[in-house]
Amino acid sequence: MRGQPDATVECWGDDAYGQSSPPAGSFATVSAGYHHTCGVKTNGTVACWGRNHYGQASSPAGTFATLGAGDYHACGIRTDGTVACWGSDAYGQASPP
Repeated sequence: MRGQPDATVECWGDDAYGQSSPPAGSFATVSAGYHHTCGVKTNGTVACWGRNHYGQASSPAGTFATLGAGDYHACGIRTDGTVACWGSDAYGQASPP
């Protein structure tokens, strides 16, 4: 994964689940999970792509400051300071305290 000067994302490697095929747009930050990738776009919204068997590529609505992707989940800090997580919660990883 590499950020370009125009803030687009370029990915390479295994693309069996679309995890190396980012959507169009400009991104402020990106984070790669096991078979999915998520990024905060320059407008603050989140876009995720790749495998979605646990909902890990189904990003929530709203605006975010940053995020991190795990194996089968992702969490982000919203611009209002609250935390939102999505995807697998098998071990409580998508249930912030």
